[in-house]
Amino acid sequence: MKRVKLFHYGHPSAFFCSRACREGFKEDRKQGLIYGPFYLEELKRYALSAEEFSRLTKTCPYCNTKEGAPAE
Repeated sequence: MKRVKLFHYGHPSAFFCSRACREGFKEDRKQGLIYGPFYLEELKRYALSAEEFSRLTKTCPYCNTKEGAPAE
């Protein structure tokens, strides 16, 4: 079974599951959408930005696909 692997796709601090998610994230940011803060239950702390959330949880900040999840 194939698993999802996240990559930076040109972003220095967030991980994305595809270039489409990276471009969607970039466009939403350009339009002024605000991300965060995110409460991380397992760490008992907040991530103040989508990039920090992505880095700490190895999750795509645009579609919430977790690294290691089964690919569709």
